[in-house]
Amino acid sequence: MKETIYTIPVNDAFDKDCECAVCELEKDLEKSNMDYVTGAALMEPDVRVEMNNKGFCRNHYKAILNSQKNALGLSLILTSHYETFMAEVEKNIVPAYKTQEKASKQKAKNKAAYLLYDRFKKLLQKDTSTCFVCDRITYTMDKYLDVIVFMWKTSVDFRTKFTGSKGFCNKHTFMLLDYGHSKLGANDFSDFISDIFKLFIENWKRNEEDIRWFTKKFDYRYKDEPWKKSKDALPRMIEKNVGFID
Repeated sequence: MKETIYTIPVNDAFDKDCECAVCELEKDLEKSNMDYVTGAALMEPDVRVEMNNKGFCRNHYKAILNSQKNALGLSLILTSHYETFMAEVEKNIVPAYKTQEKASKQKAKNKAAYLLYDRFKKLLQKDTSTCFVCDRITYTMDKYLDVIVFMWKTSVDFRTKFTGSKGFCNKHTFMLLDYGHSKLGANDFSDFISDIFKLFIENWKRNEEDIRWFTKKFDYRYKDEPWKKSKDALPRMIEKNVGFID
């Protein structure tokens, strides 16, 4: 497969000695997108329109705020986002509320309440279900998964990297299985799930042994024993469970 903007980072990630190469891809995307949104992007009109429409999730608002970069840009985004949000409230939600308040009969009041609920819920769902950064990461991760499955199928060298890796976290194991299931034929998928499950078992056992030894080191009877490979067992086990957390 010819190297592209997607195959190069995939190969680089699988060259790393890590618990989940897909986490490495996601981690790099997280960093590059955060650098992007805290840089000049906040001052670009077309990008600001998209940010205004999508907003950010709690984690990315927090990350942008904690970065202490481009406070002016972030304040402009927040101002325009909530202007748009409140304009929608005034247009669709306030009339339903006024109808409920003005209703003299309980039946009409109840009917208006359900209309208010329906409109209010939809607006809140829309506002809390999109994130400019998350959507950009999801888009590129989808490309990466496509490349991983394709390279696993077509490249002997990459498949050797894949099967020689330390496996994947639970989140990305699920994503790879789901993507492979939708992209591969029955024969290829049979081999694909076999490769992934072998990695899953081998590396969970490896990490389990390390975390058990890490636990034993808190027992005075083992205080003079070597740590072996257990010193970083705790973050490794967390990553295997939920993906990278930094």
